[in-house]
Amino acid sequence: MSKKVLSLVTLVAFMLFDWACLSIKNVPVTSVTSKDQIVGVTKITGEYVQIPKENPARIVENQIVLRPSNAISLSDIKDFKQDNKGVVYEITTKYGSTIRDIEGQKQVWKIVFPSPKYKPAPIPLSEVNFVSVRRTDVVLTILLVVGIIGGVIGGIYLIYLNAMSHILGG
Repeated sequence: MSKKVLSLVTLVAFMLFDWACLSIKNVPVTSVTSKDQIVGVTKITGEYVQIPKENPARIVENQIVLRPSNAISLSDIKDFKQDNKGVVYEITTKYGSTIRDIEGQKQVWKIVFPSPKYKPAPIPLSEVNFVSVRRTDVVLTILLVVGIIGGVIGGIYLIYLNAMSHILGG
């Protein structure tokens, strides 16, 4: 019985650590730390550049550098060319850059390349108004996990006491 309870508590803890206390906040570019994951950029012109959360950007010197990716979202593509076998060989992004000789495959929402071919252009900090960062509040996450684990253990204990009182009392 105790192994099952321990397994349940461990499962709850892993689930909470996976998605608890994560927040995405718009902050001035000057308040971004090296621990922050940049998942979006609002330019001074008002344009918003979304960055995939699985491939966050970082600040290097005076620009925001987006990591190379093996896929590009169709929402970032202005036009693409493919041959009669369905292989995408040229892409023009909505930002104006053209990428050739890529051998990509069009999927539902993106074009996937066999290796990282698409390297987005860096965004100068002088063009950035705010950035969207993904932050984890570690203290709040730990308190939440401890509270839920305590609640589960307390609930199990109360059920045990109730069962024992019925057995012994009557």
